[in-house]
Amino acid sequence: MTENSLITLYCIVDDFIHRFLETSAGKKNLAMYYGKRGPKRRMPVADVVTLNLIRVFDRTGDLKTFHKNAKNHYKSYFPTLTNYENFMKASNKSVGFIIAFVQYQLYLNRIHCTDNVFYVDSTPISVCENRYISSHKVAKGIASRGKSTKGWFFGFKLQGICTADGTLVKLCFRPGKEHDSQAFADITEGLEGIFVTDAGYLLKQDDLKKMYESNRKPCTATRKNMSRPMTKEQFQFLLKRNRIENVWSVLKLNYNLIYHRARSVTGMFRHFFYSISAFLFHLVEDAMPWFLLGFNSVTKLEF
Repeated sequence: MTENSLITLYCIVDDFIHRFLETSAGKKNLAMYYGKRGPKRRMPVADVVTLNLIRVFDRTGDLKTFHKNAKNHYKSYFPTLTNYENFMKASNKSVGFIIAFVQYQLYLNRIHCTDNVFYVDSTPISVCENRYISSHKVAKGIASRGKSTKGWFFGFKLQGICTADGTLVKLCFRPGKEHDSQAFADITEGLEGIFVTDAGYLLKQDDLKKMYESNRKPCTATRKNMSRPMTKEQFQFLLKRNRIENVWSVLKLNYNLIYHRARSVTGMFRHFFYSISAFLFHLVEDAMPWFLLGFNSVTKLEF
């Protein structure tokens, strides 16, 4: 990462955290971050969040390897960088801040969105290989077996909505065993327009009626055994359904979303949300003016 990108990233994160701390959720997260010993115990929150985002941008596999590299390359920028054990604890304690930051990034994408056609899809997020399901303990009780087009997995489903240019506007984690159609109404709430999906999002008649009443119009692909007529416009929308699938591919290949080395639930979701946040930045150099425009809205968001 270049020096300009690093400084830009830090400024964005630091400004967001200052605004977030004005909210009740921000104050609660700060108290949990520092714990009983107070501010002297850990690094500043902005330093920890920025370093974890740099880890994703640098494509460093695990936190321990990145910490070694950070001591050699980023110590001059972050003089408060502690030893690995304390840095790992601080990183896990920062989960509340990165979740709020992702919510803020998605909120900015929504308020700058002028499209009325959205693409909806889910992707499996496995927490371990299938052969280790019976012995997996970290996500036991919250993860579940599910089936995707690529086969069975153990973990969660990440539901997402993007625009035609691949800009994510909504995300949510759901149980792996949950059918896509069960999440459709929840994830599209607050949006209006046409929602292009695969056949997994087919709804019952009553649910479909409720969607149309709130100006949400599903454009769902048909199954092979269905003979439902389709307009030329709907067919054109469905041809572009790979927009959201491309997003999942980039998230997994370039931002290392899938992670099987987590030792705790907190560490697991820390990795998920830092990967998502890094992806939402795209080009850090171009992010500053966009983020500055939305800082006044931070205190209005519900975290």
